[in-house]
Amino acid sequence: MKAQTVKNSVIVPLGSKGGFVVKNQAKFTDRSQLMQEVVSCYQMMMRGMLDITDNLVKGKVVHPLQVIRLDEDDPYLVVAADKGTAEFSDIANAISNEYGFWLDDAFASGGSAGYDHKKMGITARGVWESVKRHFRELKRDCQTMPFTVVGVGDMAGDVFGNGLLQSRKIRLYSALI
Repeated sequence: MKAQTVKNSVIVPLGSKGGFVVKNQAKFTDRSQLMQEVVSCYQMMMRGMLDITDNLVKGKVVHPLQVIRLDEDDPYLVVAADKGTAEFSDIANAISNEYGFWLDDAFASGGSAGYDHKKMGITARGVWESVKRHFRELKRDCQTMPFTVVGVGDMAGDVFGNGLLQSRKIRLYSALI
């Protein structure tokens, strides 16, 4: 987890991993009933995240109803399944479809749609959107103005490696593997 925290500190301080906990697991003696509860909790979490996320409709940003925003437009949200939740991608994508979320079945990697978020650089895209926003706030265009980076990771398909491929103006100064 330490290596992941270091990698993610570039994205979100203290890491960007999230999750959910099913609080009443002890009351379930039957595994199938427990799994129903886990899926129900996961669906609630996905709906909760989409309830507060901007959406793109016909190319225009649509803000969630009854949400007070203090930030700029930000319709980018991707759920990257990991070892324990890979089978939940189809569940998350079904909710994305239910909400009419602009990423549809690319909302969650994996699943029957066959997205491999590492191979396709989907997680890198999210990081890159953050990088572009950061540079925009600095009044710099990271697609046309050269800049130097120091990163953690390798070019084997992780977030940092795929992120480096997003601009021809990136100059890699150092990488810790």
